[in-house]
Amino acid sequence: MVSILKLVNGTEVIGNILEENKQALVIDNPLQINYVAKSPASPPVISLQRYIPFSNKTIITFKTEHIINKVEPLSNMISYYNSSLKGIQEHIDSAIDQELANASGEEELTPESQAKLAMIEKHITKATLN
Repeated sequence: MVSILKLVNGTEVIGNILEENKQALVIDNPLQINYVAKSPASPPVISLQRYIPFSNKTIITFKTEHIINKVEPLSNMISYYNSSLKGIQEHIDSAIDQELANASGEEELTPESQAKLAMIEKHITKATLN
């Protein structure tokens, strides 16, 4: 079940809960929710990014002592999560991996990875709240 967690440090995370007990919640593909206020008169822009983008695991365990609240998201937010996750998996993950390989001197960026990095810069996972 897709849920939103509010952590004690203020971070909000959305993801698919695989397991829940008194000590922890296990979440598959958690994405951090980011808010940017463009102006006081307009709604904030939201974006989703991997909670721990450089981890080799997509399943993360959150201790219950670090969670303030767990809520069911709006249906449009679930759709946005699923769409963003698909875009991240298809475009961003491989581009980041390629960029890290390039930065470490292991290999050069391919034209495909360069195009994917350009998409990252455009924040393909952005949306505006209504």
